[in-house]
Amino acid sequence: MAYKICIDPGHGGIDSGAVGNGLKESQVVLPIALEVGEIVGKHGVDIVFTRKTDVFIELNERASIANNANVNYFISIHANSADSAGKGTETYAFGPGGQGEKLAGALQQSMISSGIATANRGVKFANFAVLRETKMPAALVETLFISNAGDAEILRNRKHDIAVAISKGVLNFLSIPFDSSVFNPQQPKPAVMYRVILDGVQVEALSYQDKAEAAVREAVDSGKAKAGKVQRNTDGVDLYFYPPAIDYEKELCRIIVNGKNLVALTGKTKCINWAKANYEGHVVIQCVKNNVVIAEFDNVNPAKPKLMYRVILDGVQVEALSDLVKAESAVREAVNSGKARSGKVQRNTDSADIYFYQLVKK
Repeated sequence: MAYKICIDPGHGGIDSGAVGNGLKESQVVLPIALEVGEIVGKHGVDIVFTRKTDVFIELNERASIANNANVNYFISIHANSADSAGKGTETYAFGPGGQGEKLAGALQQSMISSGIATANRGVKFANFAVLRETKMPAALVETLFISNAGDAEILRNRKHDIAVAISKGVLNFLSIPFDSSVFNPQQPKPAVMYRVILDGVQVEALSYQDKAEAAVREAVDSGKAKAGKVQRNTDGVDLYFYPPAIDYEKELCRIIVNGKNLVALTGKTKCINWAKANYEGHVVIQCVKNNVVIAEFDNVNPAKPKLMYRVILDGVQVEALSDLVKAESAVREAVNSGKARSGKVQRNTDSADIYFYQLVKK
C-alpha cells in the first residue's frame, strides 16, 4: 500500500510559537519537518506539507490541507515551552485508542530510543485543533523544550538527528524498514546564521536572531542606517524589519492570539495592555501597515480589568468612576453648566458607549 502523510511544521510567519534561548519555535521546527518529509519520502511515502517556508497558516487551514489531500496520517512537529526546568519529549493524540494513539506512541518511542529526548514525558491526549479537525489519525510531537537551555542546544545543533528520530518513528509505524542509504547522515548541514542587513547591505551574520535584531535596531536608532532587516542565511527568508519612520503608538495594530487574528487597535501599548487584560495564550502584536511583529509574549491567567465608567466630554476623557449613576450625573452637570457641549459615558472593559447627553437648542 502506498501511504500519503501530511507533515505540519508548527506555527510560522507572524506566529513564532514559543520563544527562548535565542530560538523561535516556528524557525526551529521548519527544517526538522522538511527533512522528515525528505527522509520518509525517499522510502516511497507521498508527502504533503502544510508549509515549506516561514509563513503563517491558520490552524483550520492546516487541517483542511490534510483533509483535501486525502492523506492517511497527519504529523505536527513542535517545540515545547514551560519554565526553565521543563525538559524532554512528549507526543499527543486526540484521544486514547485507535491509530492516532499508536502513531503518537511510535513517534515518542523513536525519540526516546534515539537518545535525543532528555526525558520521556510520554503520550498524552489533547483537544488541539490540528488533531481534532483532521479526518485521519493524527499526532503532534513536542520535540524538546525551547525554554530549557539544554534542550534548546539540541534544537539548535541537532535538528538532523531529531528529524532522523521522527522519520524512524513514522517508518516503524508504517512497517517500512529504515534504509540509511537514502541519505548521508554525515552530510554537514549549514549552520543557521542571521544576516544583519542595513540599507540593503549585509554588515555581519550572527548566531542568534534576537542579537541580530538588536544590532539592526541599534544601527537605525543611532543614525548609522535608515532601515535594516534580519535575514536567515539558509533560505534567504527575511525575518525582521526595522523601519524607524513608523511610530507604532500611532499605527493600527493587530492582536493575534494562538494564531488567530482577534482585533485591531491603534497603538502598540494599547494593544499590549488590552491583550494582557483579556486574552490567554501566545500573543503576537503586528503592525497593520508593514506586517512587522512589534511585540509577542505568552499570557497566562489574564487579570480582568476592574469595571469603570469613563466620563468623556467633547470627545476627551476627563475621569473614570466606578459608579454608573455618578458618571452619568457628571456628564449632565458638565453639559448643563456650560463646561462641555456634549458628553457620554463609556464602559472601560469593551469601550461600549452606554450613555449620551447633549442640550438640544429650541
